[in-house]
Order: sequence, then C-alpha cells, then structure tokens
Amino acid sequence: LVLTGGEVTLRKDFNILLKKCTDNNLGITVQTNGRMLSNDKVIKAINNIDDIRFIVALHGANSYTHDNITQVKGSFEETCQGIRTMIEHNKLVIIKVVISKINILELEDIVKLANNLGVKYICFAFPHAQGGARINFNEVMPTYSNIKYILEKVINKSEQMNVNIEFEAVPFCI
Repeated sequence: LVLTGGEVTLRKDFNILLKKCTDNNLGITVQTNGRMLSNDKVIKAINNIDDIRFIVALHGANSYTHDNITQVKGSFEETCQGIRTMIEHNKLVIIKVVISKINILELEDIVKLANNLGVKYICFAFPHAQGGARINFNEVMPTYSNIKYILEKVINKSEQMNVNIEFEAVPFCI
C-alpha cells in the first residue's frame, strides 16, 4: 500500500494508518518529503514495522537548490536528517529526484550525497510538464538531448559508489 498525498506523515492518524496496514499484512511505501522522518511520533509509529520503505523527494545536492525548489528554507537539512534517521532505524529509503534545468548539474553530486547518507537506491524521474512545470516550462523542463551526457556521468558515478539507480520516463535511447 502506498501512503501519499500532501504530506502523509503530518496526518494525526498516521500511526493508525500504519497499524491498519500491518494488521492486514500489507507492505507499506510512504512517499514523503522526508522532513518529518526524524520526528519522535513518526519514529515511534514506524519503529516496529519491517515491511516499510520510504520514497523521499530530494531536489538538489545542497540547501540552495533544494530549498529554492521546495520554497521552504531549511527543508534540505530536515530532509537529509529524516533520511539519516530512517537509515539508522534500518528502514529502506529510496531517493526520488525529479530532473529539471534547476538541478541537472547536481545529479552526480546527488549520487554522492545519497551514498554519504547511506542510501543505496535513487530514482531519477524526467518531469511531467504539468502544473508548475508547465507554467514555467522554459525555466524548468530539460530536453532529452541536454540530459544524455549528464545521465552517463550519473550512471558511472552510481557504479563507482555502488548506488542502485533507475530512470523514470527516460527512453532507453537516451
């Protein structure tokens, strides 16, 4: 079962949702911005659940980029701390990066950051031109031809660091 939407970890009944899942022997995936993953209430709710994983949105390799994209000052540090906390609690964390013109030159550094945080799985997703991406299309949407060389470097870096990566919405020819 995938728990997502807004920010599911902020729900007052987050622990109840998790309990219902475990009572029904469901594996749990939590899609999150990761900012609440160091919160004692969240830690207590997930601590005894083995079949749970976290897909955490990370938008840059540093606070400048990540915070600019999220428009929340300090969100990078909170997200990284949340990732560290889940890794310390032996939970599976997958970083999800939506590729944009804003973060494209940091993708290789995101692999390094993931490795330093203890994360061994990253999903790099080509953006869907909807919502803000459509409104700001020229500023945020990369082209496949722009990312090909960069993705080759990302693949090489991930192999060096033994970090598993996958690509979403990127054609194999790229």
